[in-house]
Amino acid sequence: MKKHKFLEKLNEDLQKIGDDSNPVLIFGATGGGKTFFGKWMTEVGILEGHVKPIWFWCSSPDRFEEMLSFMFPNKVTTTNVKQYMKTGEKPRAFNVAVYIPVSDNIPNPEKFPANPFETNYSKSGFVPFTIPIDEIEDYAFQVLYGSQESSSAYREFVKTIERFKRAGREMSFADFRRLLLAENKTKIRIEKGFQNIPMISFSSKVNEPTIVALASRISALQHEGILSSSRNPYSLSKWLEKELLIQDRIVILYTGFLRSLQLKYFVLAHFAMTVHKIMQSVRHKTNFKVQTYFDEVRTLFPSQHSKSFNELHKTLMNISTFLITEGRKVKIEPVFIT
Repeated sequence: MKKHKFLEKLNEDLQKIGDDSNPVLIFGATGGGKTFFGKWMTEVGILEGHVKPIWFWCSSPDRFEEMLSFMFPNKVTTTNVKQYMKTGEKPRAFNVAVYIPVSDNIPNPEKFPANPFETNYSKSGFVPFTIPIDEIEDYAFQVLYGSQESSSAYREFVKTIERFKRAGREMSFADFRRLLLAENKTKIRIEKGFQNIPMISFSSKVNEPTIVALASRISALQHEGILSSSRNPYSLSKWLEKELLIQDRIVILYTGFLRSLQLKYFVLAHFAMTVHKIMQSVRHKTNFKVQTYFDEVRTLFPSQHSKSFNELHKTLMNISTFLITEGRKVKIEPVFIT
């Protein structure tokens, strides 16, 4: 392959949208420059106007510092991709929106750059957000639940939300917790047993350890402050409805302030599915695609034979499968970095 020939192919692939696009896998040895190349691909896509990038897995201060390099300028100022291909230099000084779930562990917000939506839509800044209880997505609910056997509870959750909306009210945290605990109530049934003799049986929709663990995680969420009502001005969906129309700004989801790894997974799952949900309604307004970057795939999606593999990883794998199969329909292209 001729020198820089792959760059022409890359630019060609970045222009593919919808059914013509394919998921991207960047793999290689540790320290081989996988993340570096992913970031460089992000920059090319932005400069050429083909891509709106979202980096999902930024869960530690070290990773956050590395991601912020997008904001630092260097010598390259041109938007001509071929010019900086020849110099070997990387473009910088991009606008970055850092999305941070609201938490009581966040430092004084006054120390952060201003929320770009409250100043200038095209600038960089930190965007604090909450997750309204009645907007929790299916896969995020699975993460909270700690098991993929959450369909019954989630259906009841959705039905209750719809009933509340018809009554003109919103689901509160107390309503949510009450709903979960109701799933654990024992049911008494009379069934026919041996020789059709009536017998009493006891059953529960969900096993007790699962529902108790779920209630504990919900309490942790309440303590963090992430959950809110849909009227909250910091609702994630309200920000993303605007954000996904801004092509030339990089989105970084930073969860380093959250104490629990499971809560980080919950936020990632909800964020990813909310992006998909909103793109269903705004895709016709854009002429670019949304690239969703999942870095450290070995951490997010470990081998099923790994000792660390558990139900949470199954849910995250389901999300990646969903985005691979359904994302192209709404101009979403997942990128996985091993």
